[in-house]
Amino acid sequence: FSSSALRFAPELDKCNPNPNVLTVCGGGNFDEYIIHCIEIAVKFMGCGASKVRYEKYFDQEWADIVYENGKLVKINLTLYNDYFLIAPDKDGISKMVPMGWDFFVNLLGDILRFFETGEVSFDVNQTLEVIKIREALISGKETPGQWKNL
Repeated sequence: FSSSALRFAPELDKCNPNPNVLTVCGGGNFDEYIIHCIEIAVKFMGCGASKVRYEKYFDQEWADIVYENGKLVKINLTLYNDYFLIAPDKDGISKMVPMGWDFFVNLLGDILRFFETGEVSFDVNQTLEVIKIREALISGKETPGQWKNL
């Protein structure tokens, strides 16, 4: 069982999958905190990322994730930001969806259920996808602005 708690944010369940999504995250450093942004993206978009790109503008770090089916996720990681997603609601209107703190309670409930049943509630391939994207983005810091195929 390996996952960011943000996978369990109930706010993600209120959004419809969309070809273009922006997730904004905060944290002390890119290498450590980007995993949470990627977890949101992969839970929302699924597996199938084909390439990534890292960029930095002043104190903001950006990541692009392009999927084989043309979907695009843009991630912004800035020190002290809260976590939120900009995505369409059930009516197809894009809105900013702030993440509350219920994801911790939901994560703990899922971990307890895991110990009772031995089964994870999500596709473990998504965990591998998160790690694959994270590693490519971290190595992409050496060549900002250039696409890296996955």
